[in-house]
Amino acid sequence: MRVVSVIALAAASFLLSCQEPPPEPIPAVEYLKSIKATATATPKIVIATPVASPSASATPESSELPSATPDVLPPIVFENNQFSGQKQKIYQDLLAYLKIYDKYMRNPKLNRTELNMYTTGEGAETIRKAVDMTEAEKWKRGGSVAYRDFEIADPIAENGVTFVEASYCMDLKNIKIINLETNEQITSITPRKAIAERVVMSLMPNGDWIMSWIDNNEVDSC
Repeated sequence: MRVVSVIALAAASFLLSCQEPPPEPIPAVEYLKSIKATATATPKIVIATPVASPSASATPESSELPSATPDVLPPIVFENNQFSGQKQKIYQDLLAYLKIYDKYMRNPKLNRTELNMYTTGEGAETIRKAVDMTEAEKWKRGGSVAYRDFEIADPIAENGVTFVEASYCMDLKNIKIINLETNEQITSITPRKAIAERVVMSLMPNGDWIMSWIDNNEVDSC
């Protein structure tokens, strides 16, 4: 049975375990020291509810982990974290990116414009490749993904760039892999159970934080 990741980081999502591992990523701080924030002021947009798998209910997105049974879970749920001050803004912008990424994993045929509004630099290239590969393989995400254990470091300003590292865990036990063309579940591919993820968020001229670098590793559970 093939094993596949439902997310994309140093390599595109859904890379099969038989493929060669990607090269070690550049450490986040060192990478960001070498770049300037290049994105111009980006308007916020309304994030549409991700497309659910055929068997999923039309339950709206939730900002808290629900107590409902897995078959009625919304497509994406977030642990109810409380941050204050600047970190609350960073947290909200991180959630905006995660919702957009989930949207493209559920429909990789979408135009990439919206995805580009929430990513920049090396992070943008990584995520675009993930979506491109997902579309090429004719897969999409179904089921529900939960994000837990958010941590946000203190922002760093250096060489004209302000950035911050954040981490969280992706609980994938309720994820399904769906055939993009037939909408049928692909049972021959097993999603990973959980992923510990690290991202760098860069401050843009308009005051928003967008994802500029990403890395992850598989874990047993969140």
